[in-house]
Amino acid sequence: MRNADGINVAQWTYNKAVEIAEKLKNCSMQVSAIGSPLGKVFADCDMAEYVKTIEHICGVADILSCNRIRVFSFYKPSNMTDSEYKKAVFDKTEEMLNVAARHNKQLCLENEAGLYGEAPEKCMELLDWFGGTLKCCFDMGNFRLQGYESYPDAYELLKKYIAYFHIKDSFDHGAIVPAGSGEAKIKDILIAYDREFRRDCFATIEPHLVTFDGLSALTKKAIEHKFVYDTKENAFSDAVQRFRQLMQ
Repeated sequence: MRNADGINVAQWTYNKAVEIAEKLKNCSMQVSAIGSPLGKVFADCDMAEYVKTIEHICGVADILSCNRIRVFSFYKPSNMTDSEYKKAVFDKTEEMLNVAARHNKQLCLENEAGLYGEAPEKCMELLDWFGGTLKCCFDMGNFRLQGYESYPDAYELLKKYIAYFHIKDSFDHGAIVPAGSGEAKIKDILIAYDREFRRDCFATIEPHLVTFDGLSALTKKAIEHKFVYDTKENAFSDAVQRFRQLMQ
């Protein structure tokens, strides 16, 4: 769960969360994870103020009966050295984890361009440092967009920390495509995970198949490909169907 009625989950009131929870219940749906924007801020943010946002999102997760929250690893301010940046990221991640622990919530780190955890090795630094209290939301498409090999390299490095998979397929030249159509090796990753761990897992789908300015700015690449859709609904429907076919 990331948005509803055009509102990001971080901006919901608790009354809105109750309304959405009731709609989901009536549709016999459950929430696997909260797609929060936590950690998509600069590492010199006022953490005392930011903790209020973390607390609020944990409260929303309670209402939705969900214990997993997707987080990110902070942007680097221009006035910080690399060592200062790393310390700030680790300190603020620890504070997020402390808040989450008080609410019995599991934070799951997603890899993404421009953040501390862009590269597999940087994700591993964070995951190792916190000894398993921070899990991995593995986005193979994001790794490939930045030129990293999602399989076997990134997968083998991070596999023991994976809590769920964030399904996005891509080419390193910038194109984002439906699952199974790109270079992110989604099928190889899921087969390897199933063979080794033999445990329940789930996948979230965030296909970005309709050109979207925020993503173009984020990756610094032109998001152009042959998979163009007239509506976001049609794009998402095709993404789901293609992922189901890949799973079969």
